[in-house]
Amino acid sequence: MKREVLADRIVTYCDAIVAFSVVNGLAFLIALGEPDVRCSIGEIQSFMVAANLFFPVLGTVGLLWLRRFELRLRGGEIDDEMVASFWRRMHILRIVLLWVFAALVLSGITGTSFDPSCT
Repeated sequence: MKREVLADRIVTYCDAIVAFSVVNGLAFLIALGEPDVRCSIGEIQSFMVAANLFFPVLGTVGLLWLRRFELRLRGGEIDDEMVASFWRRMHILRIVLLWVFAALVLSGITGTSFDPSCT
């Protein structure tokens, strides 16, 4: 396998990490629409907050590690400045998306404590 092919595959892995996080966050928020799920979250709220902070941190570390490995495979920096700028912005966008959906899930979890039907 050539270095460029492996570097392109790493970009796909980074996209998969973010896609999994987005789909997982949306599915969790949809599940919070059910009163039984919403009320049961209140009992383990601190665990849910900790778990939903741990996974974005783990995802961010994974994205940073994969990006560094991708750049090493490509021989350091990318020659074309416009392409390099695009990939830098995409890398930042991946991390932002990861944390936006983490924040949405965390707000959903903390919002369960304010549901009057769960008391």
